[in-house]
Amino acid sequence: MSLSISVCNYEELVKSLAPKTVETTGSFSLIINSKNMEHVNLCFNISLQNEWTIYYHSFEKRRLTVLPSPYVSALIKDGHLQISWEIPGMQHPEHCYDFQLDMGDQQKPKNLTGKLSYTEPNADPSFTYRLRMRTKMSDLCAEYSPWSEWSPIFTLEKTNKISPQVIVLISLGIPMILLPVLLLLRHQRLSKLLFPPIPRPPQKYQSFLEKNDPLSFSCPAPPAKQEEEITEVEDVVPSSDNKNKNTLGQQ
Repeated sequence: MSLSISVCNYEELVKSLAPKTVETTGSFSLIINSKNMEHVNLCFNISLQNEWTIYYHSFEKRRLTVLPSPYVSALIKDGHLQISWEIPGMQHPEHCYDFQLDMGDQQKPKNLTGKLSYTEPNADPSFTYRLRMRTKMSDLCAEYSPWSEWSPIFTLEKTNKISPQVIVLISLGIPMILLPVLLLLRHQRLSKLLFPPIPRPPQKYQSFLEKNDPLSFSCPAPPAKQEEEITEVEDVVPSSDNKNKNTLGQQ
């Protein structure tokens, strides 16, 4: 099978590809540098088994133009992932564009048409999102349009969200805890400055120092107090009866 291709701008031949012979399948490429061209007319002259067949097809230039990659941005707001994008040099209404959104979650890309934003409900703030997009002209505005290159990956890092109430409690609680500690430390330090402790050697060294100190003397212990013994003596006077008895006995 032989194949020849001619590219024309209306009736003017812009470029042609010399006849090529292929066995079953093949591909050829043409680089067209004309900037004022609005249409590309392809004429295929195909010969097969000594018979020639002509196929003719016309393309608009915009259908062959590869669009630039979109700019992607995202944020988490009110518990939802809000994604927005824009196309550099956008020249057509929004409904003329198809988009594919890859969220990096090992699922198929989401197909979106005619919009420049998308909201993913119930976003997980502890998850890192990696987003990328590509675009092409929709079938409403172009019969054929190739996909653009994937945009650079936009990374939305995970965040540890703290409620405002917790922040307020932490802001008030930390000073309230530190204040008594600081006052206690300051009071102890002030007490040591005003009333410094008297240095004293350990108890086991005190007796040793007292024995070896020539300036120190010990008073002798006072003698034990002796108890006084008191003896009572009674003077017995004999009675008159005893005197008479003694007199009679003598006689």
